[in-house]
Amino acid sequence: AMLGYYFMKGMSAEIPRIDVNDSLALREVFFGEGASGKDFAVLCHPEAKDGSVGLPVSSVFQDSHDDGSAPVEYAIIDCDHVLPDSGKTIYEKFKLNKKKRPTIFVSGKVGPPKQVPEKHLKTGAMLTKLLKQMLEPHAAKIEKTKE
Repeated sequence: AMLGYYFMKGMSAEIPRIDVNDSLALREVFFGEGASGKDFAVLCHPEAKDGSVGLPVSSVFQDSHDDGSAPVEYAIIDCDHVLPDSGKTIYEKFKLNKKKRPTIFVSGKVGPPKQVPEKHLKTGAMLTKLLKQMLEPHAAKIEKTKE
């Protein structure tokens, strides 16, 4: 049975790339507009030029995606893309720090893009855990105050 496991693990599902020229798709991802009402975990990842393979996708992001337990849609976007309405790149518009790699943000129904802090990006499991904390509804703790 272990063989099948390794085979499956090697065939990790493709994470969809958001078309940066599709303004409706962008609005859905950034602001949660549209019918889906989904939350997204998005990896900034340059688009491969001229049909080259391009950079490999962050293993942290891929592992979290393959885990499948976080309540989120995973997507990839080219954050160097300049948005026509603002003339800013996606990095600039949402104040994403390009130096923090992998550059991953959470957005959608939950709100506009918020960058995931580096300390949560060491492993896929850490990213998955953070996504669950950010996105799963929590029962607020009621603190009993002593009179």
